[in-house]
This record gives sequence, structure tokens and C-alpha cells, in this order.
Amino acid sequence: MQLAIFDPGAPDMKSVEEEITEKRTREKSPTVQAATKPLLSFSQISTYLRCRQEWRYVYQENLVPRVDARPLSLGSAVHMGLATALREYHYGAMPVEDGVRKGVESWKERELAQGDLFEEEIEAIHQVGADAEQIAIRTLRKLPIDEWETVMDPAGIPMIEYHFTVPLKGWGGFHGYIDWVGRHKPTDQIWLVDWKVRGSFQPYEAEEVNLQNAAYQYAIFRILRKPPVGTITFQISSKPPARPKLNKDGTMSRALIKTDWETYKAALLEAGLDPDDYLDMAEKLSAVEFFRPVKEYRTLHTVRQVWKEVIEPTAREIRRSNKIVVRNLGHRTCNGCAYRQLCLAELNGEDAGYIRETHYRSHTGMVDKFQEKEDEENAL
Repeated sequence: MQLAIFDPGAPDMKSVEEEITEKRTREKSPTVQAATKPLLSFSQISTYLRCRQEWRYVYQENLVPRVDARPLSLGSAVHMGLATALREYHYGAMPVEDGVRKGVESWKERELAQGDLFEEEIEAIHQVGADAEQIAIRTLRKLPIDEWETVMDPAGIPMIEYHFTVPLKGWGGFHGYIDWVGRHKPTDQIWLVDWKVRGSFQPYEAEEVNLQNAAYQYAIFRILRKPPVGTITFQISSKPPARPKLNKDGTMSRALIKTDWETYKAALLEAGLDPDDYLDMAEKLSAVEFFRPVKEYRTLHTVRQVWKEVIEPTAREIRRSNKIVVRNLGHRTCNGCAYRQLCLAELNGEDAGYIRETHYRSHTGMVDKFQEKEDEENAL
């Protein structure tokens, strides 16, 4: 696809910079902030389109599942390491490796501050941190970071872990979070970058129909007044390369494990072996993927159509939504849904009140973040 030329006649383009300034001014005033209209997120839109009853639980009743033991998030640790490294690199404060370590250390401190942790949980936090550090450093080397620079928004804020809000009729705005907006210096192209830490990679064609990234691309176009060429979904393996085992006879095992030549070669040198004697392994391991960056070029016409045909009409429909219950029941929809037990209890006339009290809690904040996690898990 070719990059579409900037169109000064694009809708809602007249005052995005003013909107940003006014928004920040409003946010400083609790009185004005309380009177503003609610923001709409893509997570709310996708939930509404998937199942209106799930949407009602999440966004009208503010229900989130009670979790007895909060699982550690490798993805969260990697994201924090990458974001900190990019910020430090942007300001020239420290090398990216040190920035990653600083970010992951902050993640560990936050996790350890939860208190009342068992010894195994403390060990797990340190192990996840070690894996995250290795994964994040390898990711930035793979990029490679020296070919990129961080894009600044009109207010001079680097667009790293960037929270944006753009005008949307009938709402306080459409908002979301973008991992990174970067400019590829050799091509002078602006890309939205989305880090995805996954156990298995999605196919390339999945990005072609990623409506969230398309909507975010249009939002960033409205803020920058310059169209990004597309998005890079940087899929990252959740498992770092395994170390090969040394055979009893002193040779290195040639068993095919999930590792890369860099790790295998380091193990050879550490054992005093000559990597030239194992070049057959370099060829075998070249097929093992730990990173899969998926580039999707989108024209301005494409992202504008997503905005007109998905975001705007769904936003209007949500605003008009009434109390009619619409359960989109089906194995594909209900499998893995966090509200399945409550939904079926209500449907079957069972004691739904007890399930509400024991399995869910009210949470007015961070609902979008919870739902983004649910959407990501449903996509895998």
C-alpha cells in the first residue's frame, strides 16, 4: 500500500492541539473534570460488539472478577523495561540495557511491595524479572534501536506508553494507550509500535484486520497532523532461549531445543568448545523464532473508514443503549469469558446474587486495563 497524502479536510482536525491543551487544563480542575462526559475506549467498543451482556457487566455494573492470587505478568515487566529504556534513551540519560534494568527493577519493587508474600512468590518475582530483562534487551537489539527515534506530540511529550484522547461526538473523547510511536530514521516513516509478549505467535494476516491498531493510527494522525504509515506489532516470545546441555563426553548436545545461535554459541565458548565445529546448529536454529515483527501499512483512507464505519457508529449506539439484555451465547464467545458463570446463573434463574458477592467486586477504575487483558487472552 502507498502512503496517503495528508488531507487538510479531514474531520475534527481543526483544533486537536487546542483539545490537548484544554484537556490538560480541565484535568487540573476536579469540579470541571467531574462534569465532563465519559471517555470511550476501543476495549469498550470491542466488548460491546462481542457481547452486550458482557459489556453491561463491565462498563455499566463495573464488575471485575475477584482474584485470590494475582498472577505475575511477564508482559507487564517487559513493557516496563522497554518503556523505561526508550525514555532514558530519548533523553540520552543512559544506554538502553541500563534503562531496561531500571524499568524491570521498578516492576520488581512494585510487585514485592504487595506484602504478605510467600518465599516461592518472592523467588518467582525475581525469576520473572530476570526473564523480562533478558527479553527486553534482546528486543531492542533486534529492532535495532539506533535506527529509531521517539516522536513527540504537539505538547512536547515523548510518545512512549502514550495516553491519548481525541474528540469523539457525544463523548468526552476517544482514548487509549500506545506502547510507542517511533520514527524510522533511514526511511523517515512514522510507525505505531505495539509490543506483544506471547506464548505463540499470531499469523501475519491477523494484523490486517486489527481494528484497534487502525483506530489508534487514525487518532495519532489527528494529533500529529501527519499520517503514520502503519503499525508494527512486535510479537515477542514469552520464553527466553534455553541453554543447551553439555554431554558427558564434553561435547555440546545437538538436540533441537528452543534456543538461538547466539545463546548456543555463548554456551560453546563458555565450555571451551569451538563454534566452528557446530555450524550445522547455526543453520538448524535459524528457523526458531523468538521475534516476529508484523508490519501493516495502512493508508489514511483505510484508517478513516475504520473510524467512520466502526468507531463513530458504535459510539452512537452505546450512547443510545437501553436496558435490554442481549446475551451473545455461543461456545466461541463464552469460552474463557470471565462472566460466564454469572451470566448462566442469571439465565437459568439460579442464585446469581451469591455468585456476584463471592466471585466479583465493584471496580470503577482501570476497567479498560482489565478488559484489554481479557481481549488479549481471547485473541490467543
